[in-house]
Amino acid sequence: MSNKVNDSKVKLIILALLKRLPGITPSRLQNLAQETLFFDYFTVAEAISLLCEQKLITVVEAKYEIRKDVKGKILQSSYLTEKGELVYEQLKDQIPAGVREQIMLLGREENAKADLEAFYLANADSSYTLHMRAKDKGRTLLEIQLNLPEENRARSFANRWQDRAGNIYSYLLTELNREDKEDG
Repeated sequence: MSNKVNDSKVKLIILALLKRLPGITPSRLQNLAQETLFFDYFTVAEAISLLCEQKLITVVEAKYEIRKDVKGKILQSSYLTEKGELVYEQLKDQIPAGVREQIMLLGREENAKADLEAFYLANADSSYTLHMRAKDKGRTLLEIQLNLPEENRARSFANRWQDRAGNIYSYLLTELNREDKEDG
């Protein structure tokens, strides 16, 4: 495959990634295209820019809340526009079967990762609310909100959630199932 951005297959594959993973952050989209589809950074960045200019995709920040990643950066989400959906539907059969399969697998892997979510929001009183959620097959297993006085602590806890959610869930179940001595 050519590395030229005007190559419609590069842009079509990016549309396919967004079709499979709506709401993905632009940086994650960039990384997936590079790591798994072997596009270089500049090809992907220019293709994403052109797709935005052509109004086939959009990159937005949530208007009702400010979500930040573990580094404190405001998160954005990428979506296909209606026009992008139409173009994708018309041209999707031009994507090679192997690439379609790889995108399908990527979608499964990313959705499995999405089963753990942690983000924090700034409050009016300069504190932060950390939201942590663990899901299984789309169903929420555990959801915790913590109010914290400092952004660096909220960021640190959000980062740790990815590695420790399973242990925290197990601990809670163990503690809640443990019978006290008085219970008999």
